Amino acid sequence: MKKMNLPDSKLNETEVKQNGDPGGQLSVFTNVHTAAGSPEKRLLSAFKKDTNPGKAYLAGREYYSEDGKTFELRLVRRIKQQLSADPTTRPEYPSPLGLTEFTRRATEVALGKSSRAIVEERVLGVQTPGFTAAVRLGAELLRNWYDHCAAWCGPVYLSSPCDDSLAGIFQAAGIQDIREYYYWDDQQRGVCLDKLLEDLEKAPERSALCYGNVEREAWPVQYCASQGMELLCEAVGHLLCVLKQNSLLLSVQSQAATIVKSLWAQPSAGGANIVATVLSNPAHVVEW
Repeated sequence: MKKMNLPDSKLNETEVKQNGDPGGQLSVFTNVHTAAGSPEKRLLSAFKKDTNPGKAYLAGREYYSEDGKTFELRLVRRIKQQLSADPTTRPEYPSPLGLTEFTRRATEVALGKSSRAIVEERVLGVQTPGFTAAVRLGAELLRNWYDHCAAWCGPVYLSSPCDDSLAGIFQAAGIQDIREYYYWDDQQRGVCLDKLLEDLEKAPERSALCYGNVEREAWPVQYCASQGMELLCEAVGHLLCVLKQNSLLLSVQSQAATIVKSLWAQPSAGGANIVATVLSNPAHVVEW
């Protein structure tokens, strides 16, 4: 039998020594550094090390039972069972903008059913995979919209304190001018309205305001919309765009749909159905 010599089968010793990579080609990830730990992770680490039996961890977004397992609200579990047992339920493929019932109900929670913006049909709600996705879509909309219409001349204002991922989301979308506004007073355990309004009054024209807690912060959204301000906000996988004129709605809608197709194509229907079911039933809302 004749032995075949394969030129590529014999590795050069020098090549093998380079980072232990056969072929001598360094990985494109060779010089990637480990990301700095977030304050939330550091706090969780300190919590786990604390031996105090009365400790309580309040920094996370997830629900956990006393034994450390994920916890599901009874209402949510019941609605899931009802939806799965309903013989009329069929698989749904939402549009890029999401389930209509979900976005309608979520918009009413944020602005109020009698909002002038809703009545005048100058509101666009978009379902997103999560709250950070809503922020990213909002950032992409801002950048794309102003790139098409005029030079961006206003910064993005993030609440102080806020989730530590928000600044990075805007920067990933190409928006580098990130500033803070004060709104929460730890000592009073409430919104510091005077300082909040002072910071907002100093903001340049076309500034973007970002925040995200439906219970504590629905009132600023309602206030801004009632004053005719144009804004973008997000909450629980829902991006809400309140426009100054109804004539802009179709343009923003088409831009949002195009951007969504390049980011996640379409959101899932499961969670949106549950939220829509809760918000459409007053008894469910009270229990929630």
